[in-house]
Amino acid sequence: MTEPSKKELAQSGVVCRYLCQAEPQCRHWTFVIPGSHDPDSGGPCLMYNSSHASSPWKQEPEQESKVVSGLRFCKPEEHHDLLVSRKTLTDESELPIFSSAENAAGAAQAILSEGWAVLRGALSDPLLTALREACSRAALDLLARDPQRVGNRGPRRYSWGGASTSHHMVHLTPWAQLLDVDSVVKVLEALFGEYVAIGGGGDFVLGETDTHQRLHVDLQLEAMYASPAPAALVANFVVSDISCQDGPVRLVPKTQQMPLASQLSKDWGYATHLQKESYILSHANLSYVFACPLKPGDVLLRDMRLWHGGSPNLGADPRYLPSAEFLSRHYAEATRAVPEDHFSPRKALPFALWLRLSEPTRRRAREILAAPERVEAERKDFLLMLPYVAEERP
Repeated sequence: MTEPSKKELAQSGVVCRYLCQAEPQCRHWTFVIPGSHDPDSGGPCLMYNSSHASSPWKQEPEQESKVVSGLRFCKPEEHHDLLVSRKTLTDESELPIFSSAENAAGAAQAILSEGWAVLRGALSDPLLTALREACSRAALDLLARDPQRVGNRGPRRYSWGGASTSHHMVHLTPWAQLLDVDSVVKVLEALFGEYVAIGGGGDFVLGETDTHQRLHVDLQLEAMYASPAPAALVANFVVSDISCQDGPVRLVPKTQQMPLASQLSKDWGYATHLQKESYILSHANLSYVFACPLKPGDVLLRDMRLWHGGSPNLGADPRYLPSAEFLSRHYAEATRAVPEDHFSPRKALPFALWLRLSEPTRRRAREILAAPERVEAERKDFLLMLPYVAEERP
């Protein structure tokens, strides 16, 4: 009998596989279905470092059928194919990459056309250093609350905003200052004229993470397509080198006006999410671009309707991408009617930090101004947001 390398409790075989994917060495899992007398207590999830674990669990004969097992990935070859298909930003001559000193109109036009742009060297010390340190501290805080590394955006992936009751991190000084980065503000003014600063969060992915985050768009309301111009823009700030092995964002250019939800809602049978992506992209003659390599101080600007997803971080260190988020006036108005929407403006910015911003940014951030000096933002239940699990089958 092969002994498991790790054992946890899980509620289903799907969750057991999820736990296996959160453990870098796990290659095979077995879930022992709990007895009918106590179905809510969960059952043992046994993880193995070998893909060919034999006789993984000794049971009574009448219980032998109450086991489900599987590999780390249902289709390992799909993950390999995506790993080796990376297109990078090495050839910048035909890509929307700008020096932060160049005019903002060019970057704004690229966002309108391609759905994204990069500003090189837009963030300099001391804010860069302070932001990197704040990311590290905030990551350690979440990890201390998640010993299984199940994440809240997929195995070993974390959304800072998703772990905050305010949905944002601008209660911390470095994040608040991201609302007021001059080169980013100039692009926003070129895109929107006036706009609403709603906060920021971003995400991080641990090293030794070989899973992909599925393609998605960040906005939910139909009002996002009311205008060809962006409904919202996110600025992701690079705080350390991001090579093409370090979990770069994968983008599908020119998809900011193509509703992804309508494509995913088609009946794909039991296709995995990577198979669905492959079908959709090939039929529409679309392809990925991986936003790499990026250097500390770079800013990735993205129309929040653009199709995008996370990629594996095969390096040893976490990849941090803190963000600032901005809405057009018309989309901000739409979210006010749906206060539960993730991007509806919330009281997230302490008054003391609001006062440090420039006058134009204070005006644009007025809707997120909080009365107290301190904003309580820790979300106790952030691990209950196990994403992307319900649709997957072992």
